Amino acid sequence: MDIDTRTALVHALVYAPFSTALPLPFRVLLLGGFGLLAWATNLHFLYLLGIDTSFALDFRIQDKTSYAHPGSVYAPIYRLFVAYSAWAFTGWVFFRAVTTGVGGADNIDDWKSIPVLLFAGVIVALFLPFNVLSLRERVAFRQ
Repeated sequence: MDIDTRTALVHALVYAPFSTALPLPFRVLLLGGFGLLAWATNLHFLYLLGIDTSFALDFRIQDKTSYAHPGSVYAPIYRLFVAYSAWAFTGWVFFRAVTTGVGGADNIDDWKSIPVLLFAGVIVALFLPFNVLSLRERVAFRQ
């Protein structure tokens, strides 16, 4: 039995409690956030161990001739994680607010557009050519 499988209880189809609390699209967003956090933490630990991550990742400063300070590599990724988490959490709270009212779990299918808009926002932010959300780190993440 899958975690998202509907179960028959007293002649009614109901969703599993975990699936109503955290539907599959939000689990995917959660895993993406964990990936960003793991990347930033990995770079942070490598810096603490004395490994020059800016040289290994070819992170250069504005003049394109010298490498960035290794300590300045992981902080923008933590900021990117915070922005991503705020975006995903706000969307999840809004989704839960509109689907836990009248109708309960039956409303979940009616509001499928919310996770789609959240994913679209993440994709647009990832490929945005402007230096709004740590452009250098987003380019490195795409590579």
